[in-house]
Amino acid sequence: YEKEHNWYSPDNMSLSEAYDLLFSESFNAYNATVRKDRKCNTSYLGKLQTAQQKEQEKIAELRHSGASASEIRRHKKAVKPAYELIIGFGNMRDNPEFCMGGDMQETAKEILQEYISRLKKECPFIYVYNYATHTGENGCIHGHANLIFWAECSRGQKRQASLTKALSAMGYESDKEKGADGKRLNAITKWEMEQREILKKLCAE
Repeated sequence: YEKEHNWYSPDNMSLSEAYDLLFSESFNAYNATVRKDRKCNTSYLGKLQTAQQKEQEKIAELRHSGASASEIRRHKKAVKPAYELIIGFGNMRDNPEFCMGGDMQETAKEILQEYISRLKKECPFIYVYNYATHTGENGCIHGHANLIFWAECSRGQKRQASLTKALSAMGYESDKEKGADGKRLNAITKWEMEQREILKKLCAE
């Protein structure tokens, strides 16, 4: 426990604390306007988690009944409350310099922390509520960032958790047609590709 400061960001918070910070005002305002029989008696996070649990139960039921993959995909509509981004350099076999005690371990840690700092500043619709750098393991140094994608919406609750709308607000849209290489990239893939380029530049610096 005395070494926690080496790994965990000092401003970390729980998912429920982050949801209170981001959504409590808009959730309470919206909840006050809906019909009595439609009011949500839990928090916004509780509402999303309940919907996700019901979706998982439905998907398990479909799998058990032998439903096709495409049919199962049609039922994957619940909003995910949060996502985890894992960032690492190299691997144990080829890059011992990034492993515990390696001569590039501290440099890699600095790069990861700088990247997270930039992510917080440059991606306004992504909220990093928890971040840890793993330097005390036998494998290569890597970081775990817990993210909430959110957006301001014109319908329903004013501020909502939404991967698609958050990416759209930052200028990332899924391709409608295949490109010259025969691929059709979705918005999250485009965002991830750009993040890798940012990391490459940080490494070069």
